[in-house]
Amino acid sequence: MRHQQKNLRHIPLPFSEGLMSATLWQSQKRYVASVSELAIHCWGASESEASFRLFNTLIKYYRQLETHKDELDQTKQGHFDLLSAWIKGVEARLTSVESDQHNESVVSINRGGRVLSR
Repeated sequence: MRHQQKNLRHIPLPFSEGLMSATLWQSQKRYVASVSELAIHCWGASESEASFRLFNTLIKYYRQLETHKDELDQTKQGHFDLLSAWIKGVEARLTSVESDQHNESVVSINRGGRVLSR
């Protein structure tokens, strides 16, 4: 028997340029995050844990596909293409944050009431 799913939400997967979307829902006491385009599902005790596991799984799957890219069938090649675009978006975002830190502008960090700046 199938259990009732609560709070089913479809959200675009960040950095995927709209090519993939994630679905989040609660099933009994666990939360599930999935990417249907890749048939990947991850579970967690909270939405954030399930989402974090999904993020890590996508990276691991990409690395596996990249390692064996000369041997991929058509389906796996499609997965590799989707994940390649996603990884490029993630890397671009990370490098832009890194380059922003090298900028001479003032950066403020609020921590426990104290404001630190460089």
